[in-house]
Amino acid sequence: MELKPEFQLDPSALAMLFIHSKTGQLVPLGAMANFNREVGPLTVNHLGQQPAVTLSFNLDPRVSIGQAIESLNQAAAEILPPTISHTLQGSAQAFESSLKDSACCSSWPFW
Repeated sequence: MELKPEFQLDPSALAMLFIHSKTGQLVPLGAMANFNREVGPLTVNHLGQQPAVTLSFNLDPRVSIGQAIESLNQAAAEILPPTISHTLQGSAQAFESSLKDSACCSSWPFW
């Protein structure tokens, strides 16, 4: 959507936009929404189509990646609400995947 330059820098111009209601009538956006000026992020990171936050970490030489993953999963279970999911990426994901892959084959007989 493009606006004339004089409206592009003024957030109050949003109140002058009209949208179609369920009945098809035009309703000013200002009648349905409140606009506040606040400090906010310049960008929102995504993983796929979902908003995402990346937490990076380094390991102490005395801590294994398995212990770190276990601690992260425990903290996520205690802190995050059920509506927020978490996944591992990078080396932690590769490590976890290798454990899942090896678990399927651990009962195979080795001749």
